[in-house]
Amino acid sequence: MTRIGLAGLLLVVGCGGGAGDGDGGNATDDAATGAADATGEGGRDAGPDAGVDCSRELFPAVESGGARAIAVDDARVYAVTGVTGEVHIWDIDPIEGGGELLATLPLGGAERLVFDDDSLYIAGNYSGYEGLFRVAKDGGGEPERVSADPVTRLALDETHVYWMADGPLSGDEQAIKRRAKAGGEEELLVEGEAEIGGDAEMAVLGDHVYWNDDIHLRRKPKAGGTAEVFDYLGPEGARGSCEFCLDEMVAADDGRLYWYDRADRTFFYRTGTAAFERELLSADSSSAVSNDRPIFVLDGQIYWSSWSARYEIGRAPTAGGETTAISTGEYVHVFYPTPAGIYVASLAGQVRLVPLDGCPE
Repeated sequence: MTRIGLAGLLLVVGCGGGAGDGDGGNATDDAATGAADATGEGGRDAGPDAGVDCSRELFPAVESGGARAIAVDDARVYAVTGVTGEVHIWDIDPIEGGGELLATLPLGGAERLVFDDDSLYIAGNYSGYEGLFRVAKDGGGEPERVSADPVTRLALDETHVYWMADGPLSGDEQAIKRRAKAGGEEELLVEGEAEIGGDAEMAVLGDHVYWNDDIHLRRKPKAGGTAEVFDYLGPEGARGSCEFCLDEMVAADDGRLYWYDRADRTFFYRTGTAAFERELLSADSSSAVSNDRPIFVLDGQIYWSSWSARYEIGRAPTAGGETTAISTGEYVHVFYPTPAGIYVASLAGQVRLVPLDGCPE
């Protein structure tokens, strides 16, 4: 394991990078997303107070594309950097900065990162550099290739890792699979009997795996069974009439799914406790949520980023209420909220901890 540091700060040396997203789990998902997506199992319970210096770099990356994904557990920050064919997984100290190189993987498009207590799961979908790997958090042993599929979405529960295998935009060759964390053969959960949308999301919640086609939110028991339509997508008064309108779905620890409706562009929805009971939240994003960037639910608040307000993170109560714009002081490339603050990676790659109330403007 390589450790690189200078004056208490981590330096990443010698690679280029590309744009990425942090599906790094989600702050409220169960073990499935560490959050992630997380998504991690929680977020950090301790850390710097709200008076943290927003300008302090925990991870002053010099890779040209910066961090492609970040995730945070109870003790550490994890970052994904690198270029196609050479992706680096870093373990960063959230207080002192500096960190360890856990693994280098032959992946491309590696922007999906989830975790549990012991392992990180990272996947990519670029042709020739696709696959799903498991990396031990303590850096022990060699990375394990869980699947050779091109992977677009990841989730975990207590016993299995789930992934969406890529396919053409028609969705004809997309599939949802899982494998026991302990090893064994992969299982095919969804293919053929229920269409998967060309720009589909996936989440694991309770006893079911959820995904969307172009106009429906669907689910199927994880243990096997019949797929069913759980709700219709699209704006109020026109459900089932909107193609590609679900964007960025997340499973939260309140037992519900949250998603952003691309057709409405300014509203979020969440499922009820039964089918066809979705609720329209009053969380107004003020501008379109960044495509292919995760949303998070943490401590009764929903968080998002927007292409048109890249120096801010939006936040609003899940039960309804006023929207807050959190100033980050940096261009938001990927981010991960925790009770201690929001870890933000800029376009240049530096990782900083931003107080929940934001940085001085």
